[in-house]
Amino acid sequence: MGRRGDRPESARTSNLPPVQISDLLKEGQEIIVQIAKEPLGTKGARITSHVALPGRYLVYMPTISHIGVSRKIGSDEERLRLRNIILENRGSLTGGFIVRTAGAGRSEEEFKTDL
Repeated sequence: MGRRGDRPESARTSNLPPVQISDLLKEGQEIIVQIAKEPLGTKGARITSHVALPGRYLVYMPTISHIGVSRKIGSDEERLRLRNIILENRGSLTGGFIVRTAGAGRSEEEFKTDL
């Protein structure tokens, strides 16, 4: 596998002008980040702005709006049922959710406690 710079640009981003971080953030601006990888030796921690808060049956991601279901849940009927449970019970929560594999076959009440 080649280095990141060796890969061709994807079709999705090739027509976009490069964005400077200074255009997105200002010095002193507060942002929410999550540690993606602990520091090791002289390397600092790897952080991400894509925050993911895992629960027993759900992963809540406040920075995206997608609702997904684990690929390991194969039944289309079950996937639709789980997706509808989240849509009907998310209330005022904005952001996205992923239903974890452990959520398969769980009741609506069990998901309410995880929300």
